[in-house]
Amino acid sequence: MEINKKIPLILLLTLLFGCVEPIEFEISSGSNDQIVIDGRIIEMIDSPINFAEVSIQKVFNFESSSRSTIPIKSVQISNGEQNIELKELGLGDFRAEFNNSTYSLASSLGHKLTVVDLKGNLYESKIVYKHNVPRPDSLQIATSTNTQTDSLGQNTNVKLASVHISTPILPQENNALMWEVSQIFQVSTTQPRKCYITESPVKDEVLFLDTRTLTLNQVDKLQLLEVPITKKFREGIYFSVRQYSIDEPTLEHLSNIKSLLTEPKTIFTNPLNKLSSNIRNITNIEDEALGHFYISQAVDVRIKYDSIRTYCHRPPPFGTDDFGDCVSDGLTGCAAPGTNSDPLCCDCRKVEGSSTQKPTWWK
Repeated sequence: MEINKKIPLILLLTLLFGCVEPIEFEISSGSNDQIVIDGRIIEMIDSPINFAEVSIQKVFNFESSSRSTIPIKSVQISNGEQNIELKELGLGDFRAEFNNSTYSLASSLGHKLTVVDLKGNLYESKIVYKHNVPRPDSLQIATSTNTQTDSLGQNTNVKLASVHISTPILPQENNALMWEVSQIFQVSTTQPRKCYITESPVKDEVLFLDTRTLTLNQVDKLQLLEVPITKKFREGIYFSVRQYSIDEPTLEHLSNIKSLLTEPKTIFTNPLNKLSSNIRNITNIEDEALGHFYISQAVDVRIKYDSIRTYCHRPPPFGTDDFGDCVSDGLTGCAAPGTNSDPLCCDCRKVEGSSTQKPTWWK
């Protein structure tokens, strides 16, 4: 199971309407065919559209080669008054988008996840409640230069950009904050074609902070990432940060996941072989489910960085023109099949994270 790629989705524990005790399962070292159900509801405070997403997998030993999907009849979220059915996207992923009139995320309402497979097994989560997210005070970029040695033993200067966030903490609301970071830039090819590429510069990290360890109700200039700027962007590059407020069970779940990611052993041989879950099989309590379901508010903040005189992908004449755009004449960006060319310069529409639609916030 590729836990690192599921971090935004494998952050999830929770459910069951009514007054029940928190659900915790001992994941035994001999468990086979483990069902993993991860889900979350996200309320975007600056958007009328909210969303829910769920990932359902069956794994044998938590390695990527052992993952498989299972036939699912229905995936649903409920707040006690309204229900939303999630649509299957394929490969065990489900998603629904909705507004507050279709499905209310009022703070007084609890939410649960219900999954039914084709065998009739009913999985339910513990009831979870929303925690409000603070709006960040600022997002800042700092630049520096680092000397690195290339494969030929030559020293080169590499420009680095680090992103720092400052945000207040809401007392009684924020047990922890979590961040997802992405970078967005534009690429043009000579077809002509223009694409906006979204990349995740921190693929294998969970960015979260236990705010209960702080003495002040403020996070000041916390560094979220530091990345080399090795491309040239005609319209600059945006760093986008999505800030979440998460509860204590989700914080615990994230902490365990992060520990597992840093350990070379599998979940069944790792000393941390107790991983709490707030999802259980109601039909067959002996058939344990692993996973987490949670709800959070989220807010997006962005900052633009104008990189001047740095190259996009590869220096000319291999991949860019004077403006930082891709060129594809067979001798430069998009070379013959099998050669070392940049996919962005061949057809940027086929690159993961690509869109030909300009973001509404792009300036």
